[in-house]
Amino acid sequence: MIRPYLILATVAMAAASCLTSGCTYERVVRARTPLSGIAGAEGGLQIGDRFDGEYVPPSLGEGPIAQIESDGTVSLRASSGDHLLTHVAGVLETNNDELFVEQVLSSVTRQEFLDRGIDPAEAFWLVKAREEAFRVLHARMPRGEQTPAAIMHKVGSQTFRVELTGLAARGLEWRGFDMVFENGSFRLRWFVG
Repeated sequence: MIRPYLILATVAMAAASCLTSGCTYERVVRARTPLSGIAGAEGGLQIGDRFDGEYVPPSLGEGPIAQIESDGTVSLRASSGDHLLTHVAGVLETNNDELFVEQVLSSVTRQEFLDRGIDPAEAFWLVKAREEAFRVLHARMPRGEQTPAAIMHKVGSQTFRVELTGLAARGLEWRGFDMVFENGSFRLRWFVG
């Protein structure tokens, strides 16, 4: 029978010899992704990515989704539904109807408002009036089309619908949104009820 004090003494001696001989500690980080068993598949796990000295979350990859230009104007870019939802949340929080109309709302939706004789800024205030419906949708779809309960499918030319399914969609006023890819960025078509 091994006595507990012998185990403790052995561990202490091993630690002391490691300290005196210059042992190093190495941490190996691994992740098993859904495609990791397929030959040639590459994982998307990125740890501590830094681009141009500025931290960019791995989900963004191509750079920042908002940029302040030299003249002080803000440029928004949405390369996914996740980015688009982030922009909608931001303009709602700051009550920036001008930025919503110019850089979040799709030109198709803006034109529909104009065709009806309505200022496209009213689109912002319609969303603002249902802000709680948006917040609940965004909370249940925190990663846009990458949320596990969400599906994305094409509904028209350069137009895609992202919507929640199953239990995640239960009881929602808005269960998704349509987005249009125009000028290199996704823009909001409208919400799906």
